[in-house]
Amino acid sequence: FGYNPDSLGFHFSYTLQKENYYPGQQIVLRFVAEDLQGNNADSTFSFFIAREPSNDIVEVVPTTITLNGDGYNDQCKITISSNSLKSQIVGKIFDRRGKTIKLLNVMVQDENTKYAIWDGTDKNNLEVSGGVYIYQIKVKNKTYQGSIVVAK
Repeated sequence: FGYNPDSLGFHFSYTLQKENYYPGQQIVLRFVAEDLQGNNADSTFSFFIAREPSNDIVEVVPTTITLNGDGYNDQCKITISSNSLKSQIVGKIFDRRGKTIKLLNVMVQDENTKYAIWDGTDKNNLEVSGGVYIYQIKVKNKTYQGSIVVAK
């Protein structure tokens, strides 16, 4: 904390510790003060922790797979383009109830791009039922997710 009196009143400063807050979090601070003459001041300030800009791009093609063996749309490719690719990237597929269906094998395409292929199978390599599935990609401390439809 820091206190610096000036001719207009006072300045108060506090440094937030980065590990205690997350991007997008709302912070509400209330200051209550009383001077030697018994005068009171009560102020509330609210602000949001800034979100860091992201250069990450996650693309899924196609978003509907058919699993009919005709060679068209039998699998989808999830491409991750990022300048943070030196960190570990984890990819998962979930069903609508949140159960993990498969852990994706994330492979290197080039210096700034990694990818994973999902062929519509579960962790036992058995074909999944038709329906909506959720993909989740974690890059550093960021999570990207979306849906993939398995049409039968």
